[in-house]
Amino acid sequence: MVVSKASNKPWLPYLVWVVPGWRWFPSLVKHYGESAKRIMQLEPKGEVKRGTKLIINWNNSVKEMVPPEKLLVMELKDGWAPLCKFLGVPVPDGPLPRANDTEAALQISNHVTRRLAQIWGTALGTTAVLGFGLWRAWKAR
Repeated sequence: MVVSKASNKPWLPYLVWVVPGWRWFPSLVKHYGESAKRIMQLEPKGEVKRGTKLIINWNNSVKEMVPPEKLLVMELKDGWAPLCKFLGVPVPDGPLPRANDTEAALQISNHVTRRLAQIWGTALGTTAVLGFGLWRAWKAR
């Protein structure tokens, strides 16, 4: 939710254009949102929360497409054990990593915003200094 709200600004593609690895991000979020609406099969409000509906419909579509012997359905609260058993690997020490939450999304968003400010600040500052220097040189001739 955090990412989709922050990334639907009309000026964002122009802002991230200076960073080749980030140019794809606004269109990715746009297409993700469109596919999410399609998967949710938007129904009247009040039935189920939209995010919950998305997850339920997505899980059902995956269960229909993937053969049962190649699909693991697990609860994250069960930890590593079901996943490791399914993959035939030993269970690692420590909990499952949790990186797909609001706090992580906000940290990434803040990092990207700071980095873009640095890039644009440097580009605009350099342009202003060079422009001023050229103007002064032209005026002094």
